This record gives sequence, structure tokens and C-alpha cells, in this order.
Amino acid sequence: MFATGATVRETWGNGFVFQIDVLDLSDVLHTVWTGTDPSLPGTPVDFVTSWTQTSFLVKGLKIYVDPLLDTDWEEIDSVLLSGDTVAIPEPSTALLLGFGLAALAAKRSCPTR
Repeated sequence: MFATGATVRETWGNGFVFQIDVLDLSDVLHTVWTGTDPSLPGTPVDFVTSWTQTSFLVKGLKIYVDPLLDTDWEEIDSVLLSGDTVAIPEPSTALLLGFGLAALAAKRSCPTR
């Protein structure tokens, strides 16, 4: 899929995610998110993050965790990759397509001489 985000179900020692990479079909990792995980410890929580849709197909994720937090251990119950099977065109591509369609429509509405 063309990835747009992930949900990490944290069940112990929450707040430990600091980077997410996606794995493309050629087994190359691409960093799509870095930052501070605001999840608070004490109860299971879904850490949800999003990014601009990848321009390449993604087959997996690599989740980086900080093992030096003040907890006994970090525990992830599940991970959900979000995205679509169809790529969303870049804005410039969509704009060019729109101009092309408008030009075709204008040409059709002009009478032939």
C-alpha cells in the first residue's frame, strides 16, 4: 500500500516510540516520522501518527523505541499500517491534469470551421 500513517498499540511503558520507518518493496527503509511519543503510562493506549502519503508501495514498518525510559520494559501489542492501494497524485500532477481536462473541454465546445 501507499502508506499514510500507523497506529502503535502500547500496553506497557508507554511513550517510547521515537521513529518510524517504512519498508519499500526493494527492502529499503525510509524514515517517515520522528518525534516525541506523547503517550502516558498507566493504561494501554493507541499512539497514532500520520505522514504524507508515500510515493512508493510499502510492505512493512520498523518501529524504534527508547529502552532508556524510566520503565521496566516497553511493550507493543499490535501495529496497524494505514494507507491506500491507489496513489494520490501530487498536487502539481493533479493541477496539470486539471489544466489538460479544461483544455480538452474548451476545444470540444469550440465550433469546427
